[in-house]
Amino acid sequence: MPGTESNAGPRLQHFCDMELENRQGAARAFPDRGRLGEYLGSGEGAVFGQAVNGTVLWDLFQEQGEFVCEVNLRGIIKVDDGAQITFEAIGHLIRPEMSKPTEWFMTSSVRFKSDARHFYKLNSLLAILHGKYDMGINRHSYHIFTQVVD
Repeated sequence: MPGTESNAGPRLQHFCDMELENRQGAARAFPDRGRLGEYLGSGEGAVFGQAVNGTVLWDLFQEQGEFVCEVNLRGIIKVDDGAQITFEAIGHLIRPEMSKPTEWFMTSSVRFKSDARHFYKLNSLLAILHGKYDMGINRHSYHIFTQVVD
């Protein structure tokens, strides 16, 4: 009925940003295979946000396509306070403009896991990762938003 709608329900809240860099010969974050695709590469980077700051080691798996790729990005966030958070993102990369062949945009769902008490709530949340990968400079820039239910 009009006028009876509530604002309660799921909403997205900024959790952190990630700046990742591909590293040739970098050690893999996980020794096993990804959930989909072939191993594409690994690297390191930085994570920063209001609740979490630190470094990240990551692996990327991909089912390659000409314009759209299925991806599995997995990593370990080493928080500045010593805690660790693992994450797994499954989604898609898309290259929307042929005039910019090195620019790919990614949107994925993310699950976190942490044994650290102050990050334990992440184990029961879903998140969205979205941003850009520039193959020309081997850099990824992502924003992560957790789903919050009021």
